Amino acid sequence: MRKLFLIPCVILLLTGCGNKEKQLSDCDREQLYQRAYELCQYIPDHELLPEAEAYMTPDFFQALSGAFNAQSFDPMDNEWLYYFVTGNGASTPIYTIDSVNLTDDAHTVAYVSVQQKWDDGTLSEEAPKQHQMEMTMVDGKWLMSDFDSKKQECLDYAAEWERYRSYVAAVNRYLTNEIGKNYAAAEVCIPCPIIVAKDESSPDDIRIWGDFWVFNYNIEGDVLKTVSCGSHPGQMYLRKKGDDYEVVSFDQVEDGTGNKASAQRIFGEHFEAYWALNSCGDCLDITRKKYAAQYAQEHNLSVHYFQDYGWPAEKFR
Repeated sequence: MRKLFLIPCVILLLTGCGNKEKQLSDCDREQLYQRAYELCQYIPDHELLPEAEAYMTPDFFQALSGAFNAQSFDPMDNEWLYYFVTGNGASTPIYTIDSVNLTDDAHTVAYVSVQQKWDDGTLSEEAPKQHQMEMTMVDGKWLMSDFDSKKQECLDYAAEWERYRSYVAAVNRYLTNEIGKNYAAAEVCIPCPIIVAKDESSPDDIRIWGDFWVFNYNIEGDVLKTVSCGSHPGQMYLRKKGDDYEVVSFDQVEDGTGNKASAQRIFGEHFEAYWALNSCGDCLDITRKKYAAQYAQEHNLSVHYFQDYGWPAEKFR
């Protein structure tokens, strides 16, 4: 008798489970599709729109903001962040909602296909790519709560950037206090480390290889006038000290005839990447502008240009 009683119960449980979208009325289903399509318009594409905050859960918008605000000094380091649904080209995403599956009363997953439309109005010949957008009900509204698991990726990136900032700050202090003082004095010293490689295998002991520049400037109006500068390639050793880092040693590449041999010894497997900097005409300029802009912002300086002696002023912000 017990077996006969259990069988219909199992049948009832099975028929009560399944895709909840099937239980929605046609009107409710249409509203979900329309809301999913509306939310797609705020998926970051090269930028995070300020108005997107009203269409995202607070934690998702905060995660995206943290990642977008983590301005890398390597132009290619956070390239992934700008291309959620499009590539690095002149195209507009065309969204199609394939399906919307109701997980429970407060959570939904929308499957979204995206095709690229070029500036001339033609569609890409590539097949549409499907993405997954999570939606959460907050205060009676469906909001975007994740997209292709970008939330965790953004949180990890922002956390990594904070660690990066902490030891770059130590490098900059060292360049200012120990290296910059050996050059002709000026009103401000703005370090410009071009990092080639780093070893973070031990979080308490960091090794950084790079071409470490310092620039001493005087301020004239809105221009940083270069007084002195210099390059110091090599390897820095950093050690954790409380919540910060400090540079404990600096192995520099030799000048003169021993330059290349010492660079090969110090940079090791990273030598080719370092040597390539010598033929990169834009690397120093791009990095120098980023550090100058950061310094000006942090110190509330109303400067927008830097100028080397005999050269025209260059705008950096």
